[in-house]
Amino acid sequence: MNKSLPPNTATERLSTEIISVGVERRTVGEAYLAAELHKLFRWDTKELAEQMHAISALSDQDFFKLLEAFSFTYRLNGVFYRVGSEKYLWVEAIVPIENLTLTGIEPVVDAVVQSTDIQHHPVAFAQFLKDHFQTVDDVSQSAFRVFIPDTTVNLENQVLFAQEKHDQIRMFDGGHRILAMAQLGIESCRMYIAISKENASEIPQMRGPAVFLHLRKAFEATQDHAVRENIVAVCRHLISTSSDGVSAVQTYWIDYAQDDDVKAAGAAMLAS
Repeated sequence: MNKSLPPNTATERLSTEIISVGVERRTVGEAYLAAELHKLFRWDTKELAEQMHAISALSDQDFFKLLEAFSFTYRLNGVFYRVGSEKYLWVEAIVPIENLTLTGIEPVVDAVVQSTDIQHHPVAFAQFLKDHFQTVDDVSQSAFRVFIPDTTVNLENQVLFAQEKHDQIRMFDGGHRILAMAQLGIESCRMYIAISKENASEIPQMRGPAVFLHLRKAFEATQDHAVRENIVAVCRHLISTSSDGVSAVQTYWIDYAQDDDVKAAGAAMLAS
């Protein structure tokens, strides 16, 4: 495990403690899945540990399919792209909440988060929420009701996810939890932070097999030659920029395909 941070990182400057540098991608992904499973099923500590033990035993292929399902189909966030890529050095750290930067949360509230009064600051937005809930009579009608802290959850043991960018630590998952912490007076949180590696632009990332399967379905659904050519062109681009495109096309365009045109298109993509 790499024990050193790159020089002059925002992560080192803005953190109060660096716990670990060079955290394994699966460790980060499992922490994300544990958080999502807890929110979804509210398993107690023992049951969640049992489920995570089963997840930790999955092959890399099945694990990243599960991560893709939660990050894409369920949550539609960027966790899979970040955790599935080798572009990032992952750091576990303790960071004061006031040193974090909020990014997009939900369209209905982003105008407030981006306002000159808040300026993406989680503590300022948490204060706005506390003031808001003191003045709104019917909380159920408030656009901000989703940010009311759930006091049944032990937030101090939660792990959040961020990326170092533009000399900031920018949240990319856990916005609701960080705002709950700030409203409850919790000052710091444990985080996994992604720091781009020096040659990040040259490193391919996982696209996820579902992307290639959806494109195959679109190919099968049309007989328009020009449309099919465009789909193949997109697939070729994704293959050339991904670490899992070749295996996904082999599996879903060739091995599992029933249509000869699909198999031929898949073989042509892999041969080019």
